Amino acid sequence: MLAQLSAALDEPRPVQFQVVGQHPESTAGGRACDGGVRSGVSGDLAVVPYGRAVGGHTDLPDPVGTDPVRHDGLVAPVENEALDRRVLLATGDPAVRVLTPADPGRLAAAVDDALCSTGKLNVILAGKHTVTNRPMETIDEELERGLAVWPHLSDLDEPDLTLVIVGDLPAAVISEAVPEIRRRNGTRVRVVAVHDLTVLGQPSRWPVGLSTEESDRYFGSATPLLIVTLGHPAAVWGLIENRLRRPVEVIGWHEPERPMSQRELAETMGMDVAGVCAAAERLQAVRT
Repeated sequence: MLAQLSAALDEPRPVQFQVVGQHPESTAGGRACDGGVRSGVSGDLAVVPYGRAVGGHTDLPDPVGTDPVRHDGLVAPVENEALDRRVLLATGDPAVRVLTPADPGRLAAAVDDALCSTGKLNVILAGKHTVTNRPMETIDEELERGLAVWPHLSDLDEPDLTLVIVGDLPAAVISEAVPEIRRRNGTRVRVVAVHDLTVLGQPSRWPVGLSTEESDRYFGSATPLLIVTLGHPAAVWGLIENRLRRPVEVIGWHEPERPMSQRELAETMGMDVAGVCAAAERLQAVRT
């Protein structure tokens, strides 16, 4: 599901939004801004896009469908690619942030951060059904730098493969796939969670963009990179622009040809354990 939050240029202002099926709960990731706003929300969040982009020159698309799940439990095609392409790639506006929280606790923290921000157009990408919270030990780094290595899933040594999580559904499948990747090939794995997608962009254009030195520190030196994103792969490719100097593969959303179940859709996209393991083996083969 997609959510848009727009903040004013000079100070926080009220943002109109609609919460669907809200289940309040306290969270270690909730942070209060000066106005005392605090979020502790897990469940289905849909923010209706009423705000304009800062500077008045970003051409946002019309609101897109946020609930592709039909009453029969199948997933119907939904046009969300336009949001990725037009906001991220076409505008290149440094005021845009695309927040990709990995679990409900991080989603609550992202909403707090967006509501407290100034001079930013915040776009939040979140799945509808994720209920599992991951360890929160790196939440401060994720919020402040835009990404962090998840130590509970990562080996200590220089990795043979780095897996990049962009969103909550990727967090679930990568968490499940990592032990299998290690078992198959004895691969040393590093897992990096991206909280702000623009961290993958040019640092000269995007405020949180990684420098070459930072890329090597987070992802490993010339280590193959598997990026699993809740959004469209084109958004990722448009940001990295062949700058990472390593083999890269991106797994992400693409429009299904027909309505299908959640499980079938994940298999079609390669966003399941088998798909992630297969992509990891392809990258390892390129390296060797």
